[in-house]
Amino acid sequence: MNNKWVVFYRGTKTTSSDIYDFKIKRDYIKTLNTEHKSDTLKYSILEYSDRLLSLIHIPRGNILNYKPLKK
Repeated sequence: MNNKWVVFYRGTKTTSSDIYDFKIKRDYIKTLNTEHKSDTLKYSILEYSDRLLSLIHIPRGNILNYKPLKK
């Protein structure tokens, strides 16, 4: 929301260290600069729909899957 990524888990409080700025770039993975910077995490979107957001961490390859909360 508003270019902020808030990391939280059910039953825990969110602190300022759980809030990150983010940008979405429309580059191909091969053209992204993958040099690691201590304050930068880079992900590529694998899938985005109303049921799933799937990201892959660059350069490690870990995959994160997010599903929306059911109301």
